[in-house]
Amino acid sequence: MSMRFGRWIGIAGAVVYGVGFFLVSSVPGGGDVDASDFEEFYVEDENTALPVIGLFVLTIGALAMLWFFNELRTAVGTADAGFGWAAAALGLAIVVTGASILAGPSGVQAFSDADFVGAPVAHALAQAGFAAMLVPGSLMLGAGVVGLSFAGRRTGVLVPWVAIVGFVAGALQLFSFIWIPHFAIPLWVIVAGAAGAAMTERPSTATDPVP
Repeated sequence: MSMRFGRWIGIAGAVVYGVGFFLVSSVPGGGDVDASDFEEFYVEDENTALPVIGLFVLTIGALAMLWFFNELRTAVGTADAGFGWAAAALGLAIVVTGASILAGPSGVQAFSDADFVGAPVAHALAQAGFAAMLVPGSLMLGAGVVGLSFAGRRTGVLVPWVAIVGFVAGALQLFSFIWIPHFAIPLWVIVAGAAGAAMTERPSTATDPVP
């Protein structure tokens, strides 16, 4: 029952996470921009608060995905699954931290009477936030999914093709700096949860170590 509930939490959380990631990424500064882009977004645009809303949504999705990863770790019950969970948890924490940096200038504009922090500051924060989300955050998440996929496939908790998809999703994080590959992680959670017929508690066997 617990694993079944965790799968649905994971599926819902992955969808929410993807929406939040998209909203936070509306911030200019990740690519080729100029001062007018920042002025338009932070001063003239009525959607300035969108990244802050996205941060809330992303955080909720990350917590739900963390629950799913923990349920999967518990179902597998091996040391390598523990490594996978720890790496995925650290990756989610880094992504949320990066998103918080991205949302900083928007928070200033949306919730105070302070003037715009300026294009150079906003650009620097955007670069720092995107870098955190798309490099260490994505790579740690990729390592976590690979670790959980390997452990899940070896113990039979994950059906083999779901584990293979996990290996591919993890490998794609090497290219997450172009933004789109990062969505392979929540997509894998959706796939793993939806195809979770074999994701059940691993039964004890005579070969299991005695505590």
